Amino acid sequence: MTLHGALLRTPGGTFHALVEVDDVVLSDGTEPLLGAAVSNAGGYAVLDDGLPLTVDDDPADGVLDVAVAVPVVTRRLFRGDQVRVEVRRARGRAASVNPRAEVSYLDDGVRGTLARKRSWWMEHGAWATYVP
Repeated sequence: MTLHGALLRTPGGTFHALVEVDDVVLSDGTEPLLGAAVSNAGGYAVLDDGLPLTVDDDPADGVLDVAVAVPVVTRRLFRGDQVRVEVRRARGRAASVNPRAEVSYLDDGVRGTLARKRSWWMEHGAWATYVP
């Protein structure tokens, strides 16, 4: 169970994972990822360099915000290669991450490692406060 979100990353390196949101594939597991995020609340998914993975998260909208950060190399003649970060985003009711190898994650402030497929889904209205 996740309230705010989960951030997957390997400090100082990359990892490979199949990342899906509903029927959309954000990463097929063959390309390196700098990070991945499954988020329900804003401001949770930020990489070390301050790059936000998800934006405009709304815990009341009934969907998860999911993103992956992919390094993209641009070859430039006479000036060498340039690396930029491409952030792919999608929104949906269900998301899954299936890493090819163990990856570190931070889930609602709790650190752990993920070595197999994990899924998240939104249950709209599952958390509420009753005040008599």
